[in-house]
Formats: sequence, C-alpha cells, structure tokens
Amino acid sequence: MRTGTIAALVLVAAAALAGAQGFSADYVQGVLSIEQSGSWYEVSIGDAIPADGTLKLGAGSYAELSNGAVTVKLSSPGTYRMPDLVKANETISSAHLGNLLSRRIEVLTRGDSGQSPNSVGGVRAAEAQSGPQTVWAGGESAEELIAQGIALLKNGSYDEAFYRFKDAYDNADSSVAPEARFYMGYAASLKNDTFKAITFLTSYKPDPASSYYSNQVLILAQLYVQTFAYKDALGLLDPYIAAGSAADQDLQTAYLLQGLAYRGLSDAQHAKTALLKARDLIPGSPVADAAARVLAGM
Repeated sequence: MRTGTIAALVLVAAAALAGAQGFSADYVQGVLSIEQSGSWYEVSIGDAIPADGTLKLGAGSYAELSNGAVTVKLSSPGTYRMPDLVKANETISSAHLGNLLSRRIEVLTRGDSGQSPNSVGGVRAAEAQSGPQTVWAGGESAEELIAQGIALLKNGSYDEAFYRFKDAYDNADSSVAPEARFYMGYAASLKNDTFKAITFLTSYKPDPASSYYSNQVLILAQLYVQTFAYKDALGLLDPYIAAGSAADQDLQTAYLLQGLAYRGLSDAQHAKTALLKARDLIPGSPVADAAARVLAGM
C-alpha cells in the first residue's frame, strides 16, 4: 500500500475517532437548544453535547462546539445533527479554507502606499491638514490608520491591526466607515473570532464599486461556508460570479466556495459543476488542488 494512501487512511480514522467523542459548548451567542427525550433545552457555555445529539440554533444566534480535536461553528438558524455536522466539517476542512483566508492579505491594496505601521504624531498631522481627510486626536486620518492596519496585517500583527482599524472606524466619516468596518471584520477572522468577523463584515452591504468588494464577498462567503450558512454564502457568490467581472483568481475561489455550499445543501450536480470550474480555471494552483480534493471525496 502506498505511503500517501496509508496517511490518508490514518487521517480518516483520526477524524472518525474525534467525531465520536462528545462535544462541549465553547461559545454561545443567542439561543442554542438541545433535544432530550422529545423536549428542547437551552444550552449554556460549558454544557456537554453528545456526539449523536440534535441541536437547534435560533435566529440571529451563533455557537461554537468543540471536543478538543474538532471545532464546529454555527451561524445559520436551523436544526442540526452532530454526526452530520462532523462529517460536513471534514469536507470543509479538506479544502484548507483557512489558508485561502490568510492569502487574501496578498491582494490588499491600500497598504501599498509605503506607510510604516508606526507612523504617528506630528508628521501625519501636518500631512492631514492638506486634504479633506477625517483626522483623530492621535494625528492620523482614518485613511492613514487603515493603511497602517493593512501593513500590520501583512506583518502578522492581527490584534494590533484590529485596533488600528477600530480607531479608523471610530473616527471615519460615512465615506470611509464601511472600509474600516470591513477591515475590522477581516482582522477578526484572522484572529479566529468568527462571530465578530461576521458581525463586522455584514455591517455594510458589499459595494461593487469599492476597492475591497471582492475581498468582502469572498471572505464573508468563506465564513458562511465554514459555519454551515450555505444559503447565505450562495446569496453572495451567485450574483458575484454571474456579474462576470471578477479576476480569474477571485473567480476560482468563488467557484470553490460555491461548490462547497452546494455540496452542503446536498446539491451534488451544482456542487460538481462549480468544483470542476475551480479545478480547471487555474490548474495547479492551491485552489485547484483544494477543489480536486473535495471532488475526490464526492
């Protein structure tokens, strides 16, 4: 037996073992309920969730469940069986979506102005006087704070970047606030704070005229897929793809996410069509490889 096949079997066995273990509620925002003897009982943080349990997430709610090896995140209201969630989570994990999220940093643009993330004080205050930018008490404009935050993201300083974007949002006018809020959401996602990430990324509807439109659509759609909000993901992806204006790299990512969403909805035909497009659009790319892995498991 080939080494690669053995390794794959080991991973499958490990995932099956992890899924058989009981879960606990690590985070609950809103209402999460569990069925017991035909009745529903509200779940609190720290409560045990049987591996074969049935859960119901309320409207506007969010939950994270973990057994130490597997973490399941829910953002879409509905009724779920734990075995189904674990199995679907394995499929999503096989696409390595976390790597796609971090690679979005490479295509951020505002930070390319050459600003240092530590540029503060009198120099920036003097520069800000020459334009109509909104300036806060520290001396930087909201636009400059965003640029500094992007530089921090690229350096891997996600916490510091988040608070730089928050400063920008708190001091931005209506023309800049949506961009600052988007970056708050992106930084939160990189910090693995999914609830805040979705909250911030949905504060403003994606605007096709904005420079960060593709990033907002793809990052939010990815978070929706990872939290089983498949219909919400398709609500973003279907019109984005249909518009026909996305760059090939972005379109390929959209196809991958679209395929995962359709598969999550048990629509194998549409899932396969989208995944084949993701695989073939830029052959040999990380997204193509991810699509191939998901197709192999169908």
